[in-house]
Amino acid sequence: MTQNNKSLEILHLAMSFGLILIIGIFYYLRHAQDDITINTEFSLLNLIGTSIGIIALLASQVIFRSKTKNISSLRINIENFDQLRPAYILKWALIDAAGLINAVFFFLTGNLLLLYFSIALCLVLYLSKPRFY
Repeated sequence: MTQNNKSLEILHLAMSFGLILIIGIFYYLRHAQDDITINTEFSLLNLIGTSIGIIALLASQVIFRSKTKNISSLRINIENFDQLRPAYILKWALIDAAGLINAVFFFLTGNLLLLYFSIALCLVLYLSKPRFY
């Protein structure tokens, strides 16, 4: 594995585990207040959080595909590393930002649905790891 591949893999793991850490801290801080509920009623933060998450997922896929449409293989090798690296980073940044926004909204409202959505975004972020060779 080359140095470039290692750096991309480390960046991916740092973004994934950073989001997990922030979700855990927010849950711990909010759990201490005993104000955690599953609220399905209409709330502006619920609507904004879920819509940002869905839009970020869709946008990340569309942007990733548009940036990589001229590449014959989506597996990272020496020839296409310079084209795939920014595409992967942008994809991860969109998903990570949506997960962070939902985690912050959970911390503000105490609604577990936002926490679960943030965890789902974290899982999607982790599963979108780079493919080498």
